Amino acid sequence: MIVAYHEFSETPVRDVYAITRQTFLRHALLTTETCGRKDCITFDDAHRSQFSIAAPVLNRLGMSGVFFATTAWIGCHPDMMSWRQLRELHDAGHTIGSHTHTHPMLTAC
Repeated sequence: MIVAYHEFSETPVRDVYAITRQTFLRHALLTTETCGRKDCITFDDAHRSQFSIAAPVLNRLGMSGVFFATTAWIGCHPDMMSWRQLRELHDAGHTIGSHTHTHPMLTAC
């Protein structure tokens, strides 16, 4: 089993892609029990909340994540991670991958 996430928030919001830190913590604990591995959680787009909310949860649990970054967005949008933050994730043992350069809607290509 591999689970994917997009955004996180400290408090509940009406965004279908965002969950709270507490909900993510529960998911991470259940995922490691079910998956049996410590690297079966992935993240799309490199949203800044993945760095500030999700990564600290994973680090505290001794888990690693796979962060797929949309490279054209890195450092260009205030809600996206910087290259420095991606390097910090990598240095902490997480995997960094590409989620395309410009995030085209593949069903429209």
